[in-house]
Amino acid sequence: MRSRNSTARAALAVVLATICSSAAARAAENARATSDLLCALSREAPRPVGALASAPEGCGCSDPASACRVVELAHDRRMALGIAPGTSRRIVIAPPPEARLRLAVGVAAADPARIDVAVRLRDGGGSVVREWRHEVVRWGGWIDVELDMAGLAPDSVRELEVEAGSGPLAPPGAMAAVALPRFVPRPVSTVAADPVRGAGAGRRQADPAPRNLVLYVIDTLRADHTSTYGYVRPTTPHLDRLAREGTTFEHAYAVGSWTRPAIASIFTGLRPAAHRVGIDRGLGPWPQTLAERFRAAGWSTRAFVTNVQLVPHSLGFDRGFERFLAFPGSSGARLATTAEVNPPLLREFETSRDERLFLYVHTVDPHAPYDPPACYRGLFADPGYDGTIRPHETLKVHLAGRTMSPADVAWVRDLYDEEVRFQDEMLGTLLDRLAATGLDRDTVVVVVADHGEELGDHGGWEHGQRAWEELLRVPLVVRWPGRPDLAGRRVAEPVQIVDILPTLLETFGLPPAPEAQGRSLLALGRRGSTKGAGESRADVAEALADPHPDDAKPAGPTPVVTTEFCDGYDLLSIQREGWKLVRRRPREGAPEDALFHLPSDPGERRDRAASNRGPLRDLARRLDEIVHEDEQLAPKASSGVPAAIPDDTRRRLEELGYLEH
Repeated sequence: MRSRNSTARAALAVVLATICSSAAARAAENARATSDLLCALSREAPRPVGALASAPEGCGCSDPASACRVVELAHDRRMALGIAPGTSRRIVIAPPPEARLRLAVGVAAADPARIDVAVRLRDGGGSVVREWRHEVVRWGGWIDVELDMAGLAPDSVRELEVEAGSGPLAPPGAMAAVALPRFVPRPVSTVAADPVRGAGAGRRQADPAPRNLVLYVIDTLRADHTSTYGYVRPTTPHLDRLAREGTTFEHAYAVGSWTRPAIASIFTGLRPAAHRVGIDRGLGPWPQTLAERFRAAGWSTRAFVTNVQLVPHSLGFDRGFERFLAFPGSSGARLATTAEVNPPLLREFETSRDERLFLYVHTVDPHAPYDPPACYRGLFADPGYDGTIRPHETLKVHLAGRTMSPADVAWVRDLYDEEVRFQDEMLGTLLDRLAATGLDRDTVVVVVADHGEELGDHGGWEHGQRAWEELLRVPLVVRWPGRPDLAGRRVAEPVQIVDILPTLLETFGLPPAPEAQGRSLLALGRRGSTKGAGESRADVAEALADPHPDDAKPAGPTPVVTTEFCDGYDLLSIQREGWKLVRRRPREGAPEDALFHLPSDPGERRDRAASNRGPLRDLARRLDEIVHEDEQLAPKASSGVPAAIPDDTRRRLEELGYLEH
């Protein structure tokens, strides 16, 4: 046994490689991609075993021999290297003057463990000029470390040393995990003072382009239940505020009616028929995700995710993120609330103000069950409701099998609206923090939903495997700082969430993605109307209307296409010039079609497939062409093997109705 333990301890040793001579030139880059540094650190290191070997791979390093891993501690996933207890590693460094070194440390271990970790900066003679020491425990999560080199001579720091102490509380198999090492220059005062907002609130004069991005996805939010899109209830006052300062896309569409394919499309710019992401299949290695593109260009990339569908590492949604914080829900809840996400999220704006940040936030409060916090109950719901439906029972599994009165349906809708209002208040705290720190003028904010929700509109509940407008039409609001030509605009032309990636790449001046199936919306935003939500409805109807609805042929802008892969059939839809075709395509046999004319039938009550053969024929032909083109990309874009879904994640998916028991 001792022999095996000694062998294991020897195999655990991770040698941190010396940074190559080009590090001095690259060190001056602001917030350089962490994956490059991890590659350099781990190039000579053996692949880890034990605690780190059990962690999933995929730090983003292009070197297949890399020893870095994705290590998850306290639901916070970061790229890391390991140091065995009783060993230390020194790295030759050439930091820029007045820089700060940031990294994070934790303990990766299968059993309870505590390791004393020291981080030191040494000069050319080996003397310690800065030191940080802490006792790190396995259950304590990550500890962010910063060593400031202010006041030191430019050439006085030559080595970084990380030491992991040994002892009885550092058992075999335990490792000190080191994550996110990067140089951060000290901030330079380049901000113009604003006499109203105060010093520090103005645009950085040396960097007129936006520095930061917040991609804020609200799960299960249908556009027509937001006041931003004309809903009679004040459900989204903070989104309204963002819309007044940015661009609102009146007819934005998802690519299907559930989360995983939608986020895959946002991240890749591909439609579902191309990326094929589903229940047990994640992102393939091609193309680069949005986060990978930003990280490669020097942004620090962080994710704050509450939807359990995106959490398994095998699905690939954490690719490109230096940190991937997963919030599983506390106190036995199926899903975490935004109130659990906001504290660590808002701290990012305080601790990372001198970095270029890409923050992906995925909140899930409007998702069933519609169980708003106590302080929001009664905001819209009828206090006199005396039915038997309880908030925690507002899941499809409870609602679909019962006879519901109009009061029951109204009650469920009221609870949903209260959840939307609570979610909007949480969004408001983020917008307020951006303004308080002066980052609002440096940060592009995108608010979008992955899909909508059926609330009894067509006799069903929740989402998935249907293509009604309430499931596909989502809010999309973008605030571009320093762009008065894009402020207060409302765009009537239909767009889709696959347009988000090309739009952001153009916004930040990053290379375009030629494989993306969406388009940049910047030019479209400049042409938008400045009318309010209520005033623009006529313009929207005019933009969608067909002059001869009984016999006109669809033509004009790129059509809206959705794809969903169901049990035994594909559910497809295409929308153009006011016509919408929904096609149920079984694996065998002829397709089943339904045709709607949205300007004259927004509730999709009248199937006009039998009486409008011309539009049906032309839309079906175009749909077949697009889906065929998408499917040609699938062998390259789709992951080759089914993803592994952990048992606890599978259980949550079953509870939420995504998987059958």
